[in-house]
Amino acid sequence: MAGDDYGLAEIRTLSDAKDAWESFAGRFFSPEIPPGVDVTFNPELRQFTPRPKKDAKYKHPGFRDKETNELPVDAERTLHSDDFDDFLNGNTVTIPERITLTLDGLKKVKDALERGDYEDEALKTEDHTFYALWLFKQNIITRQQMSTILARAQIPQEYPLERTFHIFANDNKNDITLSPEAKQLWLPALAKTWYGKEFTEEHLTRLLLLLKTAPKSEQIFFISKANPKIVPPEERALGTALEINNAWHMTQYGGKTYDLHFSFGLTEAVQIAKYGINGAAASRTKLGKVGIDAVREGVEFYYRPTAISMPDSGVEATTKGIHGYTDSPMPAVTAHDVFHSKLHNTIRPEFHMMLNHMSQVISKHTKQKWSKTIWELVDREFHSFQYQTIKDLTPKKGAALFVQMLHRNGRDPAFLFKKYDPLELSDDGFAIVWNMVNQPDVWKRLYKIDIDQIGFPYGKLIEKMKDFKKEVGSEHKHPEVLRLKYHFFNVISNNTEFKKICNLLDTLGDKLILDKEQKLVFGKYTKGADKNLTILKFKNFGKEVQIDEGSVKQLIPILVNMRLAMKFGEKNDEAVNGELKKVSGEFKSTYQQSKLSKDLLATSISNLPSLTAKLDFLEACYEEIIHSKGYTRRHATADNMFSFFKNPLTTSQREHIVLLKEKQNELIAQYQKENSLDQNDIAELEWDMKNRGSNLYLCKTERFYLHIDSTVPSARM
Repeated sequence: MAGDDYGLAEIRTLSDAKDAWESFAGRFFSPEIPPGVDVTFNPELRQFTPRPKKDAKYKHPGFRDKETNELPVDAERTLHSDDFDDFLNGNTVTIPERITLTLDGLKKVKDALERGDYEDEALKTEDHTFYALWLFKQNIITRQQMSTILARAQIPQEYPLERTFHIFANDNKNDITLSPEAKQLWLPALAKTWYGKEFTEEHLTRLLLLLKTAPKSEQIFFISKANPKIVPPEERALGTALEINNAWHMTQYGGKTYDLHFSFGLTEAVQIAKYGINGAAASRTKLGKVGIDAVREGVEFYYRPTAISMPDSGVEATTKGIHGYTDSPMPAVTAHDVFHSKLHNTIRPEFHMMLNHMSQVISKHTKQKWSKTIWELVDREFHSFQYQTIKDLTPKKGAALFVQMLHRNGRDPAFLFKKYDPLELSDDGFAIVWNMVNQPDVWKRLYKIDIDQIGFPYGKLIEKMKDFKKEVGSEHKHPEVLRLKYHFFNVISNNTEFKKICNLLDTLGDKLILDKEQKLVFGKYTKGADKNLTILKFKNFGKEVQIDEGSVKQLIPILVNMRLAMKFGEKNDEAVNGELKKVSGEFKSTYQQSKLSKDLLATSISNLPSLTAKLDFLEACYEEIIHSKGYTRRHATADNMFSFFKNPLTTSQREHIVLLKEKQNELIAQYQKENSLDQNDIAELEWDMKNRGSNLYLCKTERFYLHIDSTVPSARM
């Protein structure tokens, strides 16, 4: 096989098949017992515990001694093999007190498995799973065999396992003739679950040779009484979704309906037959809960961690909340993970590299290990290629398939978009499209995707991102600042104004990331439909703004004041409040003998430590003046008759606010003179003063002007 099969190694003989199994197993953690580790059967041992050093399995085992061919002793590789420790998944298996294991019982289970005889009484007792675990620990049976034993054991007693069938008609090692039951029951189910590729005679031959060289206990399939809790007749469940995707099998036998199950050896033989030794996505079972980190590790190394349970072991797998379903029986949970391994192989290797790349780009950009988008890219429940064979992949074709996979039927399963009308990228989606426009050659060469050929809804946003890149350049120290610039790019059409904001952000630079009280951070939505989606936030003295195109302009005065504080000095609210108390008694009408004057203001201002504090003081005075009850109208009735064009402030309020404005202008003029500002610096300062969110600056002091209502700019509204 060649071309799009990536040069699958031939499997034409039993010897080829045996070599294929050995190479396949070599991709994963070693089942070999480490030197110095004793796995002799001990009936007194009541628990199978994980290694104290859980990461020991990742270490290089060292080099074999030339004379003894032994690996060196590793003090961290204790208790059992790397493969067994990975299977335990950090869990401790406890043998129930009522069960007593014996050496004779161990031998009976071993012999029954060697024969593949599931009718043997040794494989029907409640202790057989613990004997099997011992055999696995001793590297007498494989993880694959252990998985099949547990898959059978977790079938509930109320819907019991009824019959076990052998794939082959006889035990002749050279005869791959199928049994009648295999032809009648197994082959039709196999054809349904043969995703992504045409099912050929060559595939079947490869598969049967692989099965013939597998342990006898794996050359089987079995049926159990149909479990209505897996595929409920009146509601949708996880099993329903599996059945729709031909991943949960039901069959007719003897006039009755049964659930049909494959051994794990059979399942993995199918994968190798289709995709080769290195391309086959394995189903590696783990006891208990399979975490998302384990799933990420698995998909990056072409296997799917598969949750499985062990009755009465003290270890429980997750059955609730899988894909939003309330609760799912364990056979469906395990079948779901097996389905993922099969679905994994319908996705091109180039696209797997791309999905790995996308999740890494997002994590690096947002500094978030996980988000809803990252999980979807890792989980890879993308069905687009489930029933098609992709041949002759070109960058143009890859661009179309990219949209097909990530925007199937108008859906956005990876949450790369925030909304569609108008089109708006999510924060994670921004990271991907930004990477595309900065590394188009990587996308074309490695992932076979020409970004210029990607259609709706990505095409327009890719072009927009190119325009954005022209404005801001490609090199940026902080992704948070880059993302904020893109938000402004989307809402500010005036290019001159946009460049001023970019200048503002560049001036603030590291302060926007490192400041303790005011900084940009990527975080997550915490509730609602957007829960766990990434969102850029601005933390502002204990409060936060979730930044999107509707809220981003709110940040302009905050950011401007941060830059002004760099020029004018830090805030000092305590000093400002102290001076405000001294003068606030004069915030009343002049006919009531108010003594507010420039000199009085100058005295307070002289006591404040920074220009920032002085401006804050004037702003605080303004707020007190416009809300003070000390100002009253002498001719209220006449004023009300002309309220639509007469200033809502009293004459005294306007006079006092004029004093504040004049003092503000004096302070700025003094700053310009003392710092010898050039024309560019003066223009920047004027822009900052205009955009700092000063209500004093915005307040109108003319006696007459046309207004719809009597609102006066205020921070208290």
